[in-house]
Amino acid sequence: MIVVVLVTLVAVVAPALGTLWLWWRARHPSGAVSLLKPDLLRAAYLQGGAGRVADAVITRMWQDKRVRVRSGRVTVKRPVADDAVERALLAQCGADWAESLNWLRVGLRRDAAMEALHHDLVAQGLLTAPRIWRLWRTSVVVQRVGLPVALVATLIADASLFPGVLVVAALGLTVSIVCRRGKRRIPYTASGEDLARRMRTYGPWSTTDPAEHPEKHAGVVAVHGTEALTGTALRHEFRNANEKDRKRRSSGSSSSSSASSSWAGSTSSGSVVVGASCDGGWSEAGWGDGGSSSGDSGDSGGSSCSSGSSCSSCSSSSCSSSSCS
Repeated sequence: MIVVVLVTLVAVVAPALGTLWLWWRARHPSGAVSLLKPDLLRAAYLQGGAGRVADAVITRMWQDKRVRVRSGRVTVKRPVADDAVERALLAQCGADWAESLNWLRVGLRRDAAMEALHHDLVAQGLLTAPRIWRLWRTSVVVQRVGLPVALVATLIADASLFPGVLVVAALGLTVSIVCRRGKRRIPYTASGEDLARRMRTYGPWSTTDPAEHPEKHAGVVAVHGTEALTGTALRHEFRNANEKDRKRRSSGSSSSSSASSSWAGSTSSGSVVVGASCDGGWSEAGWGDGGSSSGDSGDSGGSSCSSGSSCSSCSSSSCSSSSCS
Protein backbone atom coordinates (compact mmCIF):
# COMPACT_ATOMS: atom_id res chain seq x y z
CA MET A 1 0.00 0.00 0.00
CA ILE A 2 2.81 2.40 0.90
CA VAL A 3 4.45 1.76 -2.47
CA VAL A 4 1.22 2.54 -4.31
CA VAL A 5 0.72 5.77 -2.36
CA LEU A 6 4.29 6.90 -2.99
CA VAL A 7 4.12 6.11 -6.71
CA THR A 8 0.79 7.92 -7.01
CA LEU A 9 2.14 10.98 -5.21
CA VAL A 10 5.32 11.11 -7.28
CA ALA A 11 3.88 10.14 -10.67
CA VAL A 12 0.45 11.81 -10.57
CA VAL A 13 -0.18 14.25 -7.73
CA ALA A 14 3.12 16.15 -7.73
CA PRO A 15 3.22 16.69 -11.54
CA ALA A 16 -0.44 17.77 -11.52
CA LEU A 17 0.19 20.34 -8.80
CA GLY A 18 3.31 21.47 -10.66
CA THR A 19 1.35 21.91 -13.87
CA LEU A 20 -1.29 23.98 -12.10
CA TRP A 21 1.36 26.19 -10.49
CA LEU A 22 3.26 26.70 -13.74
CA TRP A 23 0.05 27.48 -15.62
CA TRP A 24 -0.75 30.14 -13.05
CA ARG A 25 2.77 31.56 -13.17
CA ALA A 26 2.68 31.61 -16.98
CA ARG A 27 -0.63 33.40 -17.14
CA HIS A 28 -0.20 35.60 -14.05
CA PRO A 29 3.50 36.33 -13.44
CA SER A 30 4.54 37.61 -10.04
CA GLY A 31 5.33 41.29 -9.62
CA ALA A 32 3.49 44.41 -10.69
CA VAL A 33 2.51 44.64 -14.32
CA SER A 34 3.45 47.97 -15.87
CA LEU A 35 0.73 49.79 -17.74
CA LEU A 36 1.83 49.77 -21.36
CA LYS A 37 1.16 52.72 -23.59
CA PRO A 38 1.10 51.23 -27.07
CA ASP A 39 4.03 51.97 -29.33
CA LEU A 40 4.84 50.54 -32.72
CA LEU A 41 7.46 47.98 -31.73
CA ARG A 42 5.64 46.55 -28.71
CA ALA A 43 2.32 46.48 -30.54
CA ALA A 44 3.83 44.67 -33.52
CA TYR A 45 5.65 42.14 -31.34
CA LEU A 46 2.52 41.36 -29.34
CA GLN A 47 0.50 40.90 -32.50
CA GLY A 48 2.93 38.84 -34.55
CA GLY A 49 6.39 38.50 -33.11
CA ALA A 50 9.70 39.49 -34.67
CA GLY A 51 8.49 39.16 -38.26
CA ARG A 52 5.67 41.62 -37.67
CA VAL A 53 8.09 44.06 -36.05
CA ALA A 54 10.36 43.85 -39.09
CA ASP A 55 7.49 44.59 -41.47
CA ALA A 56 6.20 47.47 -39.34
CA VAL A 57 9.64 49.09 -39.11
CA ILE A 58 10.23 48.76 -42.86
CA THR A 59 6.82 50.31 -43.44
CA ARG A 60 7.50 53.19 -41.04
CA MET A 61 10.80 54.04 -42.71
CA TRP A 62 9.09 53.77 -46.10
CA GLN A 63 6.27 56.13 -45.12
CA ASP A 64 8.83 58.60 -43.72
CA LYS A 65 10.68 58.39 -47.05
CA ARG A 66 13.80 57.19 -45.29
CA VAL A 67 13.86 54.07 -47.46
CA ARG A 68 12.53 53.15 -50.88
CA VAL A 69 11.06 49.72 -51.59
CA ARG A 70 10.99 48.85 -55.26
CA SER A 71 11.32 45.64 -57.28
CA GLY A 72 11.98 43.58 -54.17
CA ARG A 73 14.83 45.77 -52.95
CA VAL A 74 15.06 48.20 -50.04
CA THR A 75 17.26 51.24 -50.65
CA VAL A 76 18.14 53.68 -47.88
CA LYS A 77 17.44 57.28 -48.89
CA ARG A 78 17.98 58.93 -45.51
CA PRO A 79 20.07 56.93 -42.98
CA VAL A 80 18.32 58.13 -39.83
CA ALA A 81 17.24 55.64 -37.13
CA ASP A 82 14.92 56.31 -34.19
CA ASP A 83 15.31 53.00 -32.31
CA ALA A 84 17.39 49.82 -32.09
CA VAL A 85 15.42 47.94 -34.76
CA GLU A 86 15.79 50.79 -37.25
CA ARG A 87 19.51 50.87 -36.51
CA ALA A 88 19.59 47.14 -37.18
CA LEU A 89 17.84 47.74 -40.51
CA LEU A 90 20.46 50.26 -41.56
CA ALA A 91 23.21 47.85 -40.51
CA GLN A 92 21.62 45.05 -42.53
CA CYS A 93 21.68 47.25 -45.62
CA GLY A 94 25.47 47.55 -45.36
CA ALA A 95 27.78 49.97 -47.10
CA ASP A 96 25.66 49.94 -50.26
CA TRP A 97 22.61 51.14 -48.30
CA ALA A 98 20.52 48.50 -50.06
CA GLU A 99 19.31 44.95 -49.49
CA SER A 100 16.74 42.49 -50.79
CA LEU A 101 13.42 42.97 -48.99
CA ASN A 102 13.16 39.24 -48.37
CA TRP A 103 16.60 38.90 -46.80
CA LEU A 104 16.25 42.14 -44.89
CA ARG A 105 13.19 40.74 -43.15
CA VAL A 106 15.06 37.53 -42.35
CA GLY A 107 17.98 39.46 -40.90
CA LEU A 108 15.81 41.79 -38.85
CA ARG A 109 13.71 39.12 -37.20
CA ARG A 110 16.88 37.38 -36.02
CA ASP A 111 18.63 40.53 -34.83
CA ALA A 112 19.53 40.88 -31.16
CA ALA A 113 17.28 43.95 -30.95
CA MET A 114 14.32 41.56 -31.01
CA GLU A 115 15.67 39.79 -27.95
CA ALA A 116 15.70 43.06 -26.01
CA LEU A 117 12.13 43.74 -27.12
CA HIS A 118 11.04 40.27 -26.02
CA HIS A 119 12.65 40.66 -22.59
CA ASP A 120 11.02 44.08 -22.20
CA LEU A 121 7.57 42.57 -22.76
CA VAL A 122 8.37 39.77 -20.31
CA ALA A 123 9.36 42.41 -17.74
CA GLN A 124 6.10 44.25 -18.44
CA GLY A 125 4.21 41.08 -17.54
CA LEU A 126 2.80 40.74 -21.05
CA LEU A 127 4.74 37.65 -22.17
CA THR A 128 5.63 34.53 -20.21
CA ALA A 129 9.27 34.08 -19.28
CA PRO A 130 10.91 31.42 -21.50
CA ARG A 131 11.98 29.37 -18.46
CA ILE A 132 8.40 29.12 -17.14
CA TRP A 133 7.14 28.29 -20.62
CA ARG A 134 9.62 25.40 -20.99
CA LEU A 135 8.97 24.07 -17.48
CA TRP A 136 5.23 24.14 -18.17
CA ARG A 137 5.69 21.93 -21.21
CA THR A 138 8.00 19.56 -19.32
CA SER A 139 5.60 19.27 -16.42
CA VAL A 140 2.71 18.26 -18.68
CA VAL A 141 4.86 15.61 -20.36
CA VAL A 142 6.01 14.20 -17.00
CA GLN A 143 2.45 14.10 -15.79
CA ARG A 144 1.15 12.21 -18.81
CA VAL A 145 3.96 9.66 -18.51
CA GLY A 146 3.29 9.24 -14.80
CA LEU A 147 -0.40 8.40 -15.19
CA PRO A 148 0.02 4.94 -16.78
CA VAL A 149 3.03 4.25 -14.55
CA ALA A 150 0.91 4.77 -11.44
CA LEU A 151 -1.90 2.57 -12.76
CA VAL A 152 0.41 -0.27 -13.75
CA ALA A 153 2.28 -0.07 -10.42
CA THR A 154 -1.03 -0.28 -8.55
CA LEU A 155 -2.12 -3.39 -10.45
CA ILE A 156 1.18 -5.05 -9.66
CA ALA A 157 1.53 -3.99 -6.01
CA ASP A 158 -2.05 -3.90 -4.71
CA ALA A 159 -4.93 -4.26 -7.16
CA SER A 160 -7.48 -3.48 -4.44
CA LEU A 161 -6.35 0.14 -4.50
CA PHE A 162 -6.81 0.43 -8.24
CA PRO A 163 -10.24 2.20 -8.14
CA GLY A 164 -8.91 4.93 -5.87
CA VAL A 165 -5.75 5.42 -7.94
CA LEU A 166 -7.88 5.48 -11.07
CA VAL A 167 -9.88 8.39 -9.67
CA VAL A 168 -6.68 10.29 -8.81
CA ALA A 169 -5.30 9.53 -12.28
CA ALA A 170 -8.52 10.82 -13.87
CA LEU A 171 -8.19 14.08 -11.95
CA GLY A 172 -4.55 14.33 -13.00
CA LEU A 173 -5.49 13.70 -16.63
CA THR A 174 -8.10 16.46 -16.40
CA VAL A 175 -5.44 18.89 -15.19
CA SER A 176 -3.12 17.74 -17.97
CA ILE A 177 -5.74 18.39 -20.64
CA VAL A 178 -7.26 21.59 -19.28
CA CYS A 179 -3.95 23.23 -18.42
CA ARG A 180 -2.00 22.24 -21.50
CA ARG A 181 -0.16 25.00 -23.34
CA GLY A 182 -2.17 24.32 -26.48
CA LYS A 183 -0.73 25.37 -29.82
CA ARG A 184 -0.42 29.06 -29.13
CA ARG A 185 2.55 30.59 -30.93
CA ILE A 186 2.97 33.64 -28.73
CA PRO A 187 3.51 32.97 -25.01
CA TYR A 188 1.03 35.51 -23.68
CA THR A 189 0.27 36.16 -20.08
CA ALA A 190 -3.38 36.91 -19.35
CA SER A 191 -2.61 40.64 -19.37
CA GLY A 192 -0.70 40.41 -22.65
CA GLU A 193 -3.44 38.50 -24.37
CA ASP A 194 -6.05 40.97 -23.18
CA LEU A 195 -3.98 43.95 -24.34
CA ALA A 196 -3.36 42.41 -27.77
CA ARG A 197 -7.07 41.70 -28.18
CA ARG A 198 -8.11 45.19 -27.11
CA MET A 199 -5.57 46.74 -29.44
CA ARG A 200 -7.10 44.87 -32.37
CA THR A 201 -10.66 45.61 -31.38
CA TYR A 202 -10.93 49.01 -29.70
CA GLY A 203 -9.48 52.47 -29.95
CA PRO A 204 -7.31 54.20 -32.55
CA TRP A 205 -4.91 51.25 -32.91
CA SER A 206 -7.68 48.99 -34.19
CA THR A 207 -8.38 51.04 -37.31
CA THR A 208 -7.18 49.92 -40.73
CA ASP A 209 -7.34 53.46 -42.09
CA PRO A 210 -3.78 54.87 -42.04
CA ALA A 211 -5.14 58.41 -42.00
CA GLU A 212 -6.76 57.73 -38.61
CA HIS A 213 -4.07 55.48 -37.11
CA PRO A 214 -1.56 57.08 -34.69
CA GLU A 215 1.30 55.39 -36.56
CA LYS A 216 -0.28 55.61 -40.03
CA HIS A 217 0.60 52.77 -42.43
CA ALA A 218 3.17 51.30 -40.05
CA GLY A 219 0.62 51.04 -37.26
CA VAL A 220 -1.85 49.29 -39.54
CA VAL A 221 0.84 46.74 -40.41
CA ALA A 222 1.79 46.31 -36.74
CA VAL A 223 -1.74 45.38 -35.71
CA HIS A 224 -3.27 43.87 -38.84
CA GLY A 225 -0.40 42.74 -41.06
CA THR A 226 0.86 43.75 -44.49
CA GLU A 227 -2.30 42.65 -46.26
CA ALA A 228 -4.05 45.61 -44.61
CA LEU A 229 -1.87 47.97 -46.69
CA THR A 230 -4.59 48.56 -49.22
CA GLY A 231 -3.94 50.99 -52.02
CA THR A 232 -0.15 50.96 -51.72
CA ALA A 233 2.60 49.49 -53.86
CA LEU A 234 4.33 48.32 -50.68
CA ARG A 235 1.64 45.70 -50.15
CA HIS A 236 2.60 44.06 -53.43
CA GLU A 237 6.27 44.23 -52.53
CA PHE A 238 5.59 42.30 -49.33
CA ARG A 239 3.43 39.80 -51.23
CA ASN A 240 6.21 39.16 -53.72
CA ALA A 241 8.74 38.78 -50.92
CA ASN A 242 6.46 36.28 -49.19
CA GLU A 243 6.08 34.26 -52.37
CA LYS A 244 9.84 34.12 -52.85
CA ASP A 245 10.27 32.99 -49.28
CA ARG A 246 7.68 30.23 -49.77
CA LYS A 247 9.63 28.90 -52.71
CA ARG A 248 12.90 29.12 -50.82
CA ARG A 249 11.51 27.27 -47.82
CA SER A 250 9.76 24.61 -49.86
CA SER A 251 13.10 23.69 -51.41
CA GLY A 252 14.95 23.86 -48.09
CA SER A 253 16.04 21.05 -45.83
CA SER A 254 13.79 19.18 -43.42
CA SER A 255 15.85 20.50 -40.52
CA SER A 256 14.89 24.01 -41.46
CA SER A 257 11.25 22.94 -41.47
CA SER A 258 11.39 21.49 -38.00
CA ALA A 259 13.16 24.56 -36.63
CA SER A 260 10.54 26.89 -38.07
CA SER A 261 7.61 25.06 -36.54
CA SER A 262 8.52 26.28 -33.06
CA TRP A 263 6.95 29.34 -31.45
CA ALA A 264 10.38 30.90 -31.23
CA GLY A 265 13.71 30.86 -32.96
CA SER A 266 17.25 31.91 -32.22
CA THR A 267 18.55 35.42 -32.66
CA SER A 268 22.14 36.25 -33.51
CA SER A 269 22.90 36.15 -29.77
CA GLY A 270 21.37 32.71 -29.34
CA SER A 271 18.28 33.71 -27.32
CA VAL A 272 14.74 32.78 -28.22
CA VAL A 273 12.50 35.32 -29.92
CA VAL A 274 8.91 34.86 -31.07
CA GLY A 275 8.85 34.42 -34.82
CA ALA A 276 12.61 34.54 -35.32
CA SER A 277 12.36 31.47 -37.55
CA CYS A 278 9.09 32.36 -39.22
CA ASP A 279 8.77 35.32 -41.57
CA GLY A 280 6.10 37.91 -41.00
CA GLY A 281 4.93 36.74 -37.59
CA TRP A 282 1.30 35.90 -36.97
CA SER A 283 -1.95 37.74 -37.16
CA GLU A 284 -3.28 37.95 -33.65
CA ALA A 285 -6.88 37.66 -34.81
CA GLY A 286 -6.54 33.99 -33.95
CA TRP A 287 -5.05 34.23 -30.47
CA GLY A 288 -7.76 33.36 -28.01
CA ASP A 289 -10.61 34.34 -30.30
CA GLY A 290 -10.76 31.32 -32.54
CA GLY A 291 -10.01 33.42 -35.59
CA SER A 292 -7.56 32.76 -38.35
CA SER A 293 -3.88 33.04 -37.81
CA SER A 294 -2.58 34.90 -40.75
CA GLY A 295 0.84 34.37 -42.13
CA ASP A 296 3.22 36.77 -43.75
CA SER A 297 1.82 39.55 -41.69
CA GLY A 298 -1.46 39.11 -43.43
CA ASP A 299 -0.32 37.96 -46.81
CA SER A 300 -2.37 34.88 -47.27
CA GLY A 301 -5.47 35.73 -45.36
CA GLY A 302 -4.86 33.19 -42.64
CA SER A 303 -3.49 30.22 -44.53
CA SER A 304 -0.29 29.82 -42.55
CA CYS A 305 1.84 31.43 -39.93
CA SER A 306 4.72 32.21 -42.14
CA SER A 307 5.68 32.94 -45.65
CA GLY A 308 7.10 29.46 -45.98
CA SER A 309 5.42 26.12 -46.32
CA SER A 310 7.55 24.88 -43.48
CA CYS A 311 5.47 26.95 -41.10
CA SER A 312 2.15 25.76 -42.34
CA SER A 313 1.58 24.13 -38.96
CA CYS A 314 0.39 27.50 -37.74
CA SER A 315 -2.87 27.36 -39.62
CA SER A 316 -6.09 28.84 -38.39
CA SER A 317 -7.12 25.47 -37.01
CA SER A 318 -4.06 25.12 -34.79
CA CYS A 319 -3.36 28.61 -33.54
CA SER A 320 -5.93 28.83 -30.79
CA SER A 321 -4.96 29.74 -27.28
CA SER A 322 -4.52 27.13 -24.61
CA SER A 323 -7.50 25.83 -22.74
CA CYS A 324 -6.37 27.40 -19.48
CA SER A 325 -6.49 30.92 -20.90
